[in-house]
Amino acid sequence: MLAFRFNALQAPMQKRREKLEDSVRWHQLNFDADGEQQWIKEHRPAATSTDYGKNLNDAQNLHAKQKVCLFSSFAVIYDIKVNILYTEVNIWTLAKLQLIQ
Repeated sequence: MLAFRFNALQAPMQKRREKLEDSVRWHQLNFDADGEQQWIKEHRPAATSTDYGKNLNDAQNLHAKQKVCLFSSFAVIYDIKVNILYTEVNIWTLAKLQLIQ
């Protein structure tokens, strides 16, 4: 009798586990997206600056900082693409979780 009741719980437990795993992936994606938005907000002033330096040394320093920002942005874009590919969150999963209606 006890084994029967335990076995009857297997399917609901599996379904709940899948929903929880989907929820974790969704919330991780949101967390990562918030971090990326913060990174963009922090680096936007440097990327849109019109300061080109007052002398050669200033210009070289600004150019070096621009290179670092550029390579850093490539890394961020790569991370975003990888996170989206691995989270596999789609509209059907969101609908199942009833996060959007």
